[in-house]
Amino acid sequence: MLTDRDGELTDADRAALRALISTYLQSTEGRERLKKYSNMELDDNGGNGDD
Repeated sequence: MLTDRDGELTDADRAALRALISTYLQSTEGRERLKKYSNMELDDNGGNGDD
């Protein structure tokens, strides 16, 4: 859906993404992943060094 555009996201796209992310982060899996990654230190490139 979003990869076909060459411009910025529309307000509707942003709202849909926010809702999707919010729903995921409220799920058990999302909370566990957030907890896991929030405790990691990031390298200078924003990664965790596992790449």
